[in-house]
Amino acid sequence: MKKEDYYYPQNNIKKEDYPFYQQYMPQGYSERSGYWVSPKDNAFMLLVAGGASVIGNDGRNIYSDETPSHTAYLLPFLIDVHKVRRESYLAFLDCITREGGHHADWCHNEEPYHKSHVPDDWDKQKENLALPVTGVDWYDAWAYAQWAKKMLPTEAQWEKACYTQYIFSALKQGEWNVHNMLGKGWEWCLDSYREDYHKVAPRYEPLCSEKTEYKVTKGCIHNAALPLSRISFRNRYPLIHREETLGFRCIKRLDVFTSM
Repeated sequence: MKKEDYYYPQNNIKKEDYPFYQQYMPQGYSERSGYWVSPKDNAFMLLVAGGASVIGNDGRNIYSDETPSHTAYLLPFLIDVHKVRRESYLAFLDCITREGGHHADWCHNEEPYHKSHVPDDWDKQKENLALPVTGVDWYDAWAYAQWAKKMLPTEAQWEKACYTQYIFSALKQGEWNVHNMLGKGWEWCLDSYREDYHKVAPRYEPLCSEKTEYKVTKGCIHNAALPLSRISFRNRYPLIHREETLGFRCIKRLDVFTSM
């Protein structure tokens, strides 16, 4: 298989494909019941095929920053099936507390001085550790992802995973899905927000890394107007913004090139 083949359009990955992808799995990741389990936070992750994915939207009644629709080419990656749960975030907090509240390898080098990574309403959130953690800002999400040896999804990765989930669910293809990507709150992405980014984004592995005041969030809150409940909708918040509808999930790229 040639390197460029990893960018070709592919169907949803089936379990019989797993032996091929096993050789590219990060160290310590194990397959269980059709998912892959990350060793640091024991999160179940879904394998998303590499290839072409349509990003953006050219439909009617959409916002200008969602246009134009374009094709992005992505390498295979794993994505958390669920948003990061409070139990996992508590383990991260325990680790960073032992480090004095800051760790150079986990915390972003531009996070505010003396920043706390304890979420809003944390005492109340700890009453049910099985639910997703919320009330976290982008620096919190970044630090957790670094601690877990993962990363936040790019906007393109998030859209591809969400599109794959809903299309194959509708077609009743594939056995596994990513949960609650639309309608259950906002999720932090790695990208900085730029209104015209879809017009200038590169074709391969797009990521807006410019330094801006906002980071992209994807998803939708359950009481938002229906027109916002679409994969292409682009929300954004300041990096230090927190609210009860704002959480995150992580991804792990497969190093298919470095393994060849």
